[in-house]
Amino acid sequence: MPTSVGQAIVTIDADYRHALIGADDARAQMSFALFKMMDSGRPFYSWDVLHHYFADIYQPQGIGMIPWTVVRGFSNDSAREEGRQAGIYSTAVQGCVLVDLEDDPRLFWQGIESAVDAWIQGFVEGGGREVFLWPDSRADKLKGENFWRWWHYKIVTRVWPQAYFSIFFGPGVRNRVRRGIDRAVQPLVDGGVPMSAITPTLMTSDNDGNPIPWGELLEGIHYCRELGSSGFALWRRQFLSPEQRDGLAALDDPFAPPPSRRPRALRNVEPALADLDRALGRLNAHRLETLATTEDALRLSAGNTARALRTTDDLLAPKPGSRYATPRSTSPGRTPKATPRPRA
Repeated sequence: MPTSVGQAIVTIDADYRHALIGADDARAQMSFALFKMMDSGRPFYSWDVLHHYFADIYQPQGIGMIPWTVVRGFSNDSAREEGRQAGIYSTAVQGCVLVDLEDDPRLFWQGIESAVDAWIQGFVEGGGREVFLWPDSRADKLKGENFWRWWHYKIVTRVWPQAYFSIFFGPGVRNRVRRGIDRAVQPLVDGGVPMSAITPTLMTSDNDGNPIPWGELLEGIHYCRELGSSGFALWRRQFLSPEQRDGLAALDDPFAPPPSRRPRALRNVEPALADLDRALGRLNAHRLETLATTEDALRLSAGNTARALRTTDDLLAPKPGSRYATPRSTSPGRTPKATPRPRA
């Protein structure tokens, strides 16, 4: 099974019209698009256009879509509005957003811890249901990003660390692939993020856009698997080279589950047939009783469905063992209603 992978899309112009591999997704080895939808609460597209990309372009090709946004958090009020806008636009896809979180107040997060709570609350109010984090997760960056404040929320379920080994270390540096990935992953693991919740993002190029050798990218992919990650992603589609694309197409997916083994045929089928007869007898004996309780079963199913609905307080709840207090929701115990989508 060839390897397909999530690839970052910053703009349609750069990542399609100027992509090294061209604009044809059928040959891009892309399993899902990490699609930039807004910056600091300012959408790049209307709700309808974003939904069009998801439902009419990517889904028919069997490609998923995760929208992402840069967050700033200049104040609690502005952070809440940023989150609300992200929540509204997340409903154009599947209620999930990837948050680009970086320790650089000039262009990214401002480092105000209480603004994290405000952003999350706004996101829920807007209709959002799940948050992935995309941090610069080197040890000296996490504090300025208020990373652990973000991670303590149950609604935050995965981390996609920027494991940019081709930027962290120059060409020719010994063992730079593993060292670079470790630099991004280890601080998360040390802080309690399970490896199964970590999806490293690897660079396809250096900082100037020059593609790295396929052999290095392949080493990074295998190392992610060795660490126990459930997958990896790539920054970005524009700089994915034909050599890298062809390498992915020829690579058996190292993260795919192993094929199930076909059980051996029984040499003597008589015991199996006897077991089948007994099972059919039990099924017939209980069929009337099962039919008689259908109404009760339906009522039970409806009750389970109602309990499965996530309320505002569920979405704002901390993970077990979190050292942070949980802010109160604006409408305790009630399932939030998504803000009506804006029109084009």
